[in-house]
Amino acid sequence: MKILHFADLHIGVENYGRVNPATGLNTRLEDFVQSFDRLVEAALKEPVDLVIFAGDAFKINEPSNTHQRLFAQRVMRLAQAGIPVFLLIGNHDQTNRYGESHALDIYATLDIPGVWVSGKPQIQIVTTPAGPLQVVSIPHVSKSALMTFDDYASQTLSEVDRTIVEQVEDILNYFAQQLNPDIPAVLVAHVGVEQAKMGSEQSMSIGYGFTVPLGLLTRSEYRYVALGHIHKHQILCQDPYVVYPGSLDRVDFGEEKEDKGYMLVELYQDKTEVEFVPLPCRPFLTLEKNLTQSEDPTEDLLSLIAAKPVQDKIVRLLYTIQTQRADEIDSKKIKKALEGAFHASIRPQLEDPSERVRMPDLAEAEPLHPLKTLDLYLQRRSDLASIQADLVKRAEGLWQELEATGLT
Repeated sequence: MKILHFADLHIGVENYGRVNPATGLNTRLEDFVQSFDRLVEAALKEPVDLVIFAGDAFKINEPSNTHQRLFAQRVMRLAQAGIPVFLLIGNHDQTNRYGESHALDIYATLDIPGVWVSGKPQIQIVTTPAGPLQVVSIPHVSKSALMTFDDYASQTLSEVDRTIVEQVEDILNYFAQQLNPDIPAVLVAHVGVEQAKMGSEQSMSIGYGFTVPLGLLTRSEYRYVALGHIHKHQILCQDPYVVYPGSLDRVDFGEEKEDKGYMLVELYQDKTEVEFVPLPCRPFLTLEKNLTQSEDPTEDLLSLIAAKPVQDKIVRLLYTIQTQRADEIDSKKIKKALEGAFHASIRPQLEDPSERVRMPDLAEAEPLHPLKTLDLYLQRRSDLASIQADLVKRAEGLWQELEATGLT
């Protein structure tokens, strides 16, 4: 059985884009859809027996009609070609308000042939051209939603974390007893794993929720564990394979050096083989220069730009220069040199030797994630040490609520 596994599509991300007058769509939205199209073409060409999507179809849980149409067209193309599609709910697809539908609920409501949806922990028997497959699913668990219930309201966020992990373990133990040993099984989960590596920038709050230990997922009953939630591709275990495919396209500069793509998984009678397939998505490029000792800062920046092709890339130019010398930069020349870029931002870091920077870690050329900023601030407030952990946990919960509404 051949499976294509991908995750974290995030249709609706429009960072660094602009409106394409020919289509009316944001150019970054078109990038993400193009990556999805390449995946669909690959699935049809192989062909694969099943496509597993491990969560976060959209940027927000109430996607626009256009975003829903773009996603649905590609899901239906696979299903109509006889390739079943399994869709898991991620944190960006669900609401924190109890009883409301998630962003993919319409597929389950319409009961579309060849499309399976999971918004709750369950076992589903998916029919594929290569035979049946048991799919155990663990969608994203919202801490903030849980804490609206009386059983959790009195618990601290750390206690809620422990409770969630215990419940996930209980669920997996129960499912293990229900599985048919004669039918292969895979686990699909949208969750952070303690041993996973994060990107250098987490603009979408990835990694700031609760995490589960890897040992909770490395169970012998599964031939493969398909994960979503963390944008960095990584294989956490090989027996069984526990894999994050990573996001399908780059979201921000924290993913600049990461390959993006999907997993091809082959389930044989006695073994499982996996392959990461990279996709040619939009490149990001950081150009950085310290000009404090430069005799001709404009020419030095122009030389830096000329040495690294910027055509069709998303570029950020970071440079440091003394405050009193800032006017030596010919901004018109710099902008002209960057004209070929898909998007270019210029971020000067002004250095004034007469002033003492109180918190140098916070003086970043690119804005830090709010939770990272809070963490750096608390590290310097020894008087808050006794409540530091609780403050961070509470901030994480608030950020998750904001993220789910799309206000981040």
